[in-house]
Amino acid sequence: MGRTTFLLVSEINALSTWGRELKSTLHTDVKQYGSFLVGSALKRADYKDVDVRQIISDEDWLRLYNTVDIGYYNHVMSLWGQEITGLPIDYQIQSLTHVDNRGEKHPIDLFEGYINGENRKAK
Repeated sequence: MGRTTFLLVSEINALSTWGRELKSTLHTDVKQYGSFLVGSALKRADYKDVDVRQIISDEDWLRLYNTVDIGYYNHVMSLWGQEITGLPIDYQIQSLTHVDNRGEKHPIDLFEGYINGENRKAK
């Protein structure tokens, strides 16, 4: 059996903790869809960034799109993820309809973990 990701256990731990915190950033129900690690960090050791996709309903995405600049929102969330995890995060929020179902997805918001020594319990 091959590796499921090329991130270290400590990096997955930080990413999972941040993934759970992503849920609290929106006034929408993102639990149903969640946040996922996708892209090259799942496939090879020489990945250049850590692709994170937060999937929300089409209706919630449209509401968000009509409220904020999605590109800027993605940028700010990427910077937050980089600061919290120490990883080169490339964050994007996507509607369920626009999810690329061809590649692998690894849920990142399921496990309890630690960031900077602080225990962050799942709520």
